Amino acid sequence: MCGRFVIFSEEENSEINKILKDISEKYKATSVEIKLGDIYPTDLAPVVTKEKNDENLNLFKWGFPFHKEKNSLLINARGETLEEKVTFKNLLMSKRCLIPATAFYEWKSVGKKKHKYLIKPNTRDFFYMAGLYNTVIDMKGKPYTAFVIITTEANDQMSSIHHRMPLILSKAEETELWVNNSYNKLSTIKDLIRPYDERLSIQGEILSLFD
Repeated sequence: MCGRFVIFSEEENSEINKILKDISEKYKATSVEIKLGDIYPTDLAPVVTKEKNDENLNLFKWGFPFHKEKNSLLINARGETLEEKVTFKNLLMSKRCLIPATAFYEWKSVGKKKHKYLIKPNTRDFFYMAGLYNTVIDMKGKPYTAFVIITTEANDQMSSIHHRMPLILSKAEETELWVNNSYNKLSTIKDLIRPYDERLSIQGEILSLFD
């Protein structure tokens, strides 16, 4: 799964800085603030969508409301079963999105300790996670636009920490196929849902189970 990710603004990272600049410009007339650092479920985060030939930057909330359980959220969507889930199957062909990040976190319990890992592609200081988005209704009947992060089976490196990981695509797959919602060949889209096949950079620290 992916329960927290990170957006850092770094001077040398022109891609993430451009995203942050563009989205600040888009929302400058509102009171919305862009959060940097650790991004948690229910936080607003930058999301890339594409309508026709135009890519759009938006601030969407992380998590679909799960009305079967009060105050619960769906923050991840299991890639292998998207077609089977009512919540996700209609979104797969029309509401795919990309979530920019500089890293994500995962935890591994070992005895009475938890090992916390900061993980990112080894050769990329900035990447996108594949997701789905939709307009949803909260528990009070108020609509908002939200996203979930798609997960897949862990690759060999990741499997020693956790059995799931976010769906991370190659740069060509991100823009030409995943975020291009006019591309609707289901078999090709499904082929993209696979473990990340390049090396990861993994940094860890040990925490108590109560941290």
